[in-house]
Amino acid sequence: MSMFILRISTLLVLFEIYAAEASKVNLTIGALFPMGGGVWDGSGILPGVELALQHINDNPSILPNYTLRMEWKDTQCDAGVGMKSFFELLYEKPTKIVLLGAACSIVSQPVAATAQHWNLVQLSYASASDTLSNTDRFKYFFRIFPTDSGLNAPRIELLLQYGWRRVATIHQTEDLFARGTDLLISGLEDKGIKLLTSESVEPGSVPTNQLSNIKKKDGRIILVSMYEDQARLLFCEAYKQGLYGQKYVYLLPGWYTDGWWIVSDHNIDCTVDQMKEAIEGYISVESLLLSRDDDVTVSGLTPLEYLDAYNTLTNGSDLSAEAFASYGYDATWVLALMFHKVAIQLERSGSSVRIEDFDYDNTNGLRELFIDALNSTNFLGVTGPISFNENGDRFGITKIEQLREIGNELVETTLGLYYPTDELGWLNESNKFEFKGGVIPLDAARVMFEQQRISTSVYIIFSSMSSLGVVLVCLFLAFNIKNRKRKLIKLSSPSINNIIAVGCALSYLSALLLGLDRILESPDAFVNICRARMWTLCIGFTLAFGGLFTKTWRVYFVFTNATKRRRVIKDSHLFLCLFVLLVIDIVILASWMVLDPPQRTTRNFTATVIALRINPIDSRVVITTMIGGNNGVKKVSPEGSDLNNKLKEKEALIETLKSTLEDKDEEIADLQAQLQKAKSMWQEQSMSSSIVTVGKSSPEPRENGECEQQL
Repeated sequence: MSMFILRISTLLVLFEIYAAEASKVNLTIGALFPMGGGVWDGSGILPGVELALQHINDNPSILPNYTLRMEWKDTQCDAGVGMKSFFELLYEKPTKIVLLGAACSIVSQPVAATAQHWNLVQLSYASASDTLSNTDRFKYFFRIFPTDSGLNAPRIELLLQYGWRRVATIHQTEDLFARGTDLLISGLEDKGIKLLTSESVEPGSVPTNQLSNIKKKDGRIILVSMYEDQARLLFCEAYKQGLYGQKYVYLLPGWYTDGWWIVSDHNIDCTVDQMKEAIEGYISVESLLLSRDDDVTVSGLTPLEYLDAYNTLTNGSDLSAEAFASYGYDATWVLALMFHKVAIQLERSGSSVRIEDFDYDNTNGLRELFIDALNSTNFLGVTGPISFNENGDRFGITKIEQLREIGNELVETTLGLYYPTDELGWLNESNKFEFKGGVIPLDAARVMFEQQRISTSVYIIFSSMSSLGVVLVCLFLAFNIKNRKRKLIKLSSPSINNIIAVGCALSYLSALLLGLDRILESPDAFVNICRARMWTLCIGFTLAFGGLFTKTWRVYFVFTNATKRRRVIKDSHLFLCLFVLLVIDIVILASWMVLDPPQRTTRNFTATVIALRINPIDSRVVITTMIGGNNGVKKVSPEGSDLNNKLKEKEALIETLKSTLEDKDEEIADLQAQLQKAKSMWQEQSMSSSIVTVGKSSPEPRENGECEQQL
């Protein structure tokens, strides 16, 4: 008897459960998924949405009187297929209360522009195009996935932290990337980062000219925005042109599929090893796909528990874009909470309208209630905090990754997180980016000019010899003065010898002054020493060689005198000659000092490279030895100053102006030559009517010479 009662009780419970479920009203969501066959396969997102529906319908506190259902269509990430699928959902029963999707922006844009005419609120789980933020065009569009421009802030923060102030961009000519790149360029300008060039490439075309232009502009930090199939073409061409290695850094979107560079592609003629060599070390930025916190989310699960449930549902299958399933999961919860909030609001207001009364004409005004509920959304999902701004966009957390070789495989490793509060946090301060060669790449060959100076060893040797010469001169001078009364010394004109000694001492002293520029950084001191060396050298040379000249002249005069009368040339005559020579020197030097005094100036002349070598201390530094200019050493330095950058810009401007003037000179010369030829022809011809036309020919364009320093 007791067993019979137990069975009856069980049947009654099951009947009540069935009756309760049968009494629930179905709310149908229309959904769009890219299931493959297009530029992006998002088939791994669908199980995430199905898992969310299961959890929502099993939760008695969420929509207790409703059962959430979904009908979905494949878009193949194609606008035409997507619109066809949308209209199929629209005209198939039952009525779709809201629209979930699409994933690809090229599908979401036409669908969102059309769905608003049927008063459908649309929530995308993966579209990132900034165009969709235009609320005038897409009035009822929301998205849980951050915009493409939302990745610009962390990109710029990375550039600032690593001191990269000169960058180049290259993007695919799709609206998704073009608009985001425009906003990126604006952000770079606001932060004082110089944009070398912004290149665009048509889908499916090889960016040969674009990369060549980046290489010509010496672009080393390259920001890339394109689909992964176009990225394969980019890196294959980058390998061919040598735009890879420790000199270059690529910043890519992080939402490419795992192993995207080894996908079989008939458009790529590079080997797998070549592709790996070209892409190794790239940096990627993408929205955080799964929260790293252990907090319990609105579904009652932690992010790791959600991941376990997803893997159980899919039996651990490796589905394409399964990492984005978390966004599909959270998007479904957003819609469920929206319905729940509106249902409570209608019930409390005593309205007879229910959610299931929605129609495409918005007869009951439910569309506005849905939008208000979405605007007030604020909860914790498995992808992090979820809320929307005035444009229907989400404030999300961004993760920073780098492609590293772990074992024998290349793996994207998460290294940091960027929060909406403009804060970049590293997961491990000691484990940031790893670069080839172990040093941070330079953003350009920053040029520093160093004056060509006398080497220390040479200066010491010649200074010692000059000092020894001065000492010997002093000894000879003392000897000469002390023994001036002796006959042999007296016959050699000791007074003239003393003058010669003083001249030699001044000449030796000028040699010491010529090497003092090594320690003279003050412009005033440098100018004074420069003037002093001119006076000492000129006066010393005149006294020394002038004294020798006068003594030689006296000997010559005595021995070549053909007259019988003996003429005596005294020392006073020699002093007079020296005085005249000295006065000439003083007048010339004094006039020079007064009329055009020497000043310290720096001039850069065209130089010829005679040697290249890599700095053994820092492999990023290339030392270029040059001749033909006043700057003998040109060094690429890891540390650069704004002054050097401005100097480079001014020099480039000067070179451009010089080239323009040269072109004009050639043009004028051509015109003059043609005019002269026309005159000659006119003179040779008769006075009959003739017309001489002087044509103008444009000189062929010439490129300015450039010295590109490459490691």
